[in-house]
Amino acid sequence: MSDEKYIIEMEKRRQKLEPAGKAKEKTEKQTAAAVSRAEKRKSTEKESRSRLPLVNLLAVIFILVPIAVYICYTFLFFR
Repeated sequence: MSDEKYIIEMEKRRQKLEPAGKAKEKTEKQTAAAVSRAEKRKSTEKESRSRLPLVNLLAVIFILVPIAVYICYTFLFFR
């Protein structure tokens, strides 16, 4: 009998929770539809632009530092 009571309570709570979940889905769809594709693209371009200069700078540093060290080494010791 306790199992039946548990199942009945579970069904009541499940019915109470379903409308709240559906309302959230509707608001998410509405906000997604409200933002245009151009605005989404601009926001993603801003994010990608902000990360790339740092990566490019680090790549240049890691390439130029060994070359500079080699040039200094050859200039100072084999002169």
